Amino acid sequence: MKFCVNCGEPISDNANFCRSCGAPVADNANFRGAERNFSGTDNTAYSDMDRFLKYERIAWKAGGIISVCICAAMALYAFVIMIIGVIAAAAAGNDVSVVNGAGGNSSGYILAAAGIATVYYISVVIITVMPLVIVGFKMVGRVDYYRYMMTTDIAQVRKRCTSVGMIIFAAIFNKVAMAFIIVNFVKTKTNAAAFDRLEAKKQI
Repeated sequence: MKFCVNCGEPISDNANFCRSCGAPVADNANFRGAERNFSGTDNTAYSDMDRFLKYERIAWKAGGIISVCICAAMALYAFVIMIIGVIAAAAAGNDVSVVNGAGGNSSGYILAAAGIATVYYISVVIITVMPLVIVGFKMVGRVDYYRYMMTTDIAQVRKRCTSVGMIIFAAIFNKVAMAFIIVNFVKTKTNAAAFDRLEAKKQI
């Protein structure tokens, strides 16, 4: 997959222009296989950055998949609660004591309780779990973009890897990804001299 170097949106392999921003993509060849002539120290710094971006990507993807499974499980649970409520309400409606007024409107109360429980679990899915799904899979694409940009604009990737905002963002949505972001943050800061040389060479 390729990405527009102007806006970061995915672009097809045979596209001449980015659909999102209209920027020409003729020069956006797949640079990931480009040969790199770095010194040992610089190459280690570069490889470490790419490695932990890859680990971060895996964490975001795993988080998205797990969140999808949680959504499905909670939706199924809500459905089961509703079905049980309907069955219980039907059974209560057939009870002689209910028909004679001794049981009151039991079937109505059961249906109402089941409905409230169902709405509650669906709301939990929409409000708390679905954002994790959306963010998880969106971040997979963003990390792919930055790994791609390592071969064209290492300064931009370096800025991203030393962003405190990204650490805070990941702390909210995926703490496993946050761990890899922190490691990349520390390593990128530690290898500042190596990245200064890489940026100065203007080879990537």
